[in-house]
Amino acid sequence: NEAYAALFRYFIFPQSRDKAINKLVLTYPNTYTPTHLKVLERIAHDTFPKIRKGYLRFVSESDAVAAYYIQNWDSFNKSRDDMGAGTLDISLFKKTKNRHSNKIEVSILGKIGTGKAGNYLDYLISEIIVDKVPEAIREKRTVSTKHEIDSTILAERVNLKDSVKNGIKPNLKPGKELICGGIKFDSSVILNDERFIDFLHQVTDGIIKQLIDYL
Repeated sequence: NEAYAALFRYFIFPQSRDKAINKLVLTYPNTYTPTHLKVLERIAHDTFPKIRKGYLRFVSESDAVAAYYIQNWDSFNKSRDDMGAGTLDISLFKKTKNRHSNKIEVSILGKIGTGKAGNYLDYLISEIIVDKVPEAIREKRTVSTKHEIDSTILAERVNLKDSVKNGIKPNLKPGKELICGGIKFDSSVILNDERFIDFLHQVTDGIIKQLIDYL
């Protein structure tokens, strides 16, 4: 609630302050429930009170991505996914050409979402590195029994997060040498780990099967 209110107040509203808003379209993750959408609707109307009833539309994030790319696709029965930091959203749609009007028509066959996405993948890779390449994270040192926050440990966590996001994840492919904390190791350390393999299954075959079963 507070995050969306701040987003509207400090980012969206200032950019549209001098513009007449006739229609507002908001995208949302497929994991959202009607309750979440009601919260979004209330915040939107509080921020833009002049929007008339019925002129506020909600579109799922994966539907929005599909709509953006649809004109570049020539095949039918496509699926489109949108993996962000917090959610993975998938839409299955069918594209046909109307014989009479010659216009492209798109129908959404189904959609699904999961909270296992970019942030979770970063955490998973970090966990694997900590377990299997510990020397890439920290030097050997005496464990402190003090209750004060260890600034060194905090710095290590920040450095690991940056390494995973900017260095390791973009280069995570078979046969690739990876570097973390100055330590080199083969990508197979991550790719062959059961936790990573299970993640890939859940966000590919697993979630697609759920969507197909739902249809």
